[in-house]
Amino acid sequence: ANQGLELSWADVIAVAGAQAVESAGGPTIAVRLGRRDALDPPRPTPRDLSRTYGPPTSALSRATVSRALPEAGLDADGLTNFYARVGLGAPEDIVALSGAHTLGRHVSLLGLEKEQSEFSRPCLKNLTRSCLDWGQQVPFVGGSVDRFTNAYFKTLLRWNSRELERGEALFIPTDVVLVVNDKYRPYVEAFANDEERFFAAFAKAYGKLVEIGFACR
Repeated sequence: ANQGLELSWADVIAVAGAQAVESAGGPTIAVRLGRRDALDPPRPTPRDLSRTYGPPTSALSRATVSRALPEAGLDADGLTNFYARVGLGAPEDIVALSGAHTLGRHVSLLGLEKEQSEFSRPCLKNLTRSCLDWGQQVPFVGGSVDRFTNAYFKTLLRWNSRELERGEALFIPTDVVLVVNDKYRPYVEAFANDEERFFAAFAKAYGKLVEIGFACR
C-alpha cells in the first residue's frame, strides 16, 4: 500500500474507474476498499486468464494487460466462457460492462499511405503514443464520446436494423455478438429502453469486476 495512506494502489485504481464513470454522467458506484497490493506479478492459477492466452511474463507490459481482456473476435460462447472464468458469466453483467464502449475512441490505422503503413506494423505490436498519432481517432459510438449513456445499446439496435449511416459507429465483433445472439439481445434491448436499468446493472457488474482476486489487507 502507499506509505502513510489508507488506500492501496489497487484501491486507487478501482475507485478511479468508478469516479471516471460518474464524472462522465454515469452511475455512482460504491467500491469496497481494503485491497492488498501485490509485491510480484501473480503466478497463473486455473482462473488466471493469461493461462489460456499465453505464458505469464515477469514484466508488466501492454501484452500482459491485453491477455486479461477479451479478444475482439470472440463469438457468443467465447465471450461467455471468458467472463465465466472470473465469475462474471451472467449475460446481464457481460452486456452491461460492454456498455462502457459508449465512451472513448478507436485509433484506426486503415487507409494510411504506404510509408505510414510500413511504420504501422510494429505499431500494432507496441501501441505507443507516437504510433497512434498516425492513425485516425474514430468513436465506438458517434455523438458525445465523453458521456456515459445508453447510446451504445441504441446504436447496436440501429446497426442490427441496418439503419446506421457510415461513420456513426465502429463496432468490433464482441459488440455485434450482443445484438445478434438470443441470450444477450434481450439485455441490449432493455438497456436501450431504460438508461437507469443500465446504470444499475453496470454499477453491480463493475463492483464484481473490481473484486476479482480481491486480497484484503
